[in-house]
Amino acid sequence: MMILLFVLSFCRIVIALVFGFSSVKKMMNMAAFEQTIIQFDILPRSITRAVALLFLVGECVVALLVTVGGPFLKPGFYLSILLLSIFCTALISVLRRHIRTSCNCFGSTKKMVSAIEGWRNVGFIVCACAGCIILAEPNTSQAYLSPAEWGVIGLGAAVFWFLWLHLDEIVQLFQQG
Repeated sequence: MMILLFVLSFCRIVIALVFGFSSVKKMMNMAAFEQTIIQFDILPRSITRAVALLFLVGECVVALLVTVGGPFLKPGFYLSILLLSIFCTALISVLRRHIRTSCNCFGSTKKMVSAIEGWRNVGFIVCACAGCIILAEPNTSQAYLSPAEWGVIGLGAAVFWFLWLHLDEIVQLFQQG
């Protein structure tokens, strides 16, 4: 049972970091995110600002829900799965239509969209799904973890999040060698 609590806590922290970091980076340069939506050429330009704001609010809500936890944890995981699935679908659409643009998923960048961003999102979806599955188990609660356990799990989650966030650069390192 403790291993489930550890994995649930890991998933919770990873998703909080993903959406917390992403929303802060988008707030810092909302115009770049709006431009990305336009360049993806999926939606009419007239609704770009509204969609950008909707995604930003959704990301903030996910970060808040998984941070607060309790009865809000499962809806936070579900919303994260929805948003990540939408992002994956948009990335696949851009790749299939051979549109050369940057993702700006985690702030303004010049890196062009590649399949790696899709795989990165799939990894985060797996993490959120694992959280949902564990929450379906009876008696899964965060109340039993000590501050030291939270610290160790948090450190592991932060390292995973950082490495997975930079998956494209890691893959590129191995391709060069």
